[in-house]
Amino acid sequence: MSKSRILASFVSVAALAALVACGGGGGAAPPTGSGGGPPPTNPPTSPPSNPPPTNPPITVSSTVYQAYDGAAHSWGSDTWQTNGVTTSDSHDGDTVNNVGPGQTTDGLSACAMPNEAAATGYHHHVFVGIYVNGNPMAVPDAIGMANPSSDDPITNFTCAYAVHTHGESGIIHIEDPTLPQSTTPPSQYNLQTLLDIWGQSLNTLDGASGPPAIYVGTPSSTINNGTEDLVTSYSLYTGSPTNLVFAKHTAIWLIYGAPPSGGVPQVAFGIST
Repeated sequence: MSKSRILASFVSVAALAALVACGGGGGAAPPTGSGGGPPPTNPPTSPPSNPPPTNPPITVSSTVYQAYDGAAHSWGSDTWQTNGVTTSDSHDGDTVNNVGPGQTTDGLSACAMPNEAAATGYHHHVFVGIYVNGNPMAVPDAIGMANPSSDDPITNFTCAYAVHTHGESGIIHIEDPTLPQSTTPPSQYNLQTLLDIWGQSLNTLDGASGPPAIYVGTPSSTINNGTEDLVTSYSLYTGSPTNLVFAKHTAIWLIYGAPPSGGVPQVAFGIST
């Protein structure tokens, strides 16, 4: 073989080797991962989601509401209810016929109290106030009562649940003659019990659009020479109304829609128990 043919063959082999080393002429080979394949890619980052809306801490005004049952002493409007059926006034009483001998609600006897004279033993009070779009509304009187007297506040009846109301002041009575006054607040007496006896739903309170924001406070000081417990602050409650037990001098706000622009008042209990 001539020297020129040997040299040409050598040049051709060298060129082919160089072409293979460069990836066949198509550019640099892609980088590989540790296993020989393409490297893993990071998934696209999702934009952060907005947290669910929460109810802010409630503003408390310097006003003090005196919570007690008295003549013409009302927390807000007492005529908003229109479907009461247990009294002659549809603004008052329960919205279901559930008070009478042999009847029960949530396992509680409708005649735990045969009359007001039976109010011996366990007897405590809480306050429940309602706002609808900033307007105060009173829990009606005669809730949980059969044949209430016509005076204000109500002084007698022929049958009543342990949880009931005598007036429209927001004061809720818890009276159980079978228990001593020193009893730890019984769990069966709670916000849901009141609503069920009353016949109202928390989320559709006779036209109010719910659910409401619920704020709860307990006494932190006293006024009038230590004779009245005073609630000065409230915390948002997000639990079940069944677990919101009616402990002595607890103040509860049900706020539907926008809260009052000036805040909710402090609550002073003008009643000792």
